[in-house]
Amino acid sequence: LPHLAFDAQAVVERISTEKISVLPGPPTLFQSILALPDLGRYDLSSLKRDRIKKKLEKQHRQQA
Repeated sequence: LPHLAFDAQAVVERISTEKISVLPGPPTLFQSILALPDLGRYDLSSLKRDRIKKKLEKQHRQQA
């Protein structure tokens, strides 16, 4: 289900808990997610789109 207002923290929590595999959106959505200071604590491995997954994994490695 979509969120009424975009909240990057809520989105990554939902991806992690509900094992969401596809996350469509504009580049600013992904920039907001990548800017989260605690992004590395979420399991986003369910995402299937390679480009998105690679960006998120790269950010995770940089934060570790």
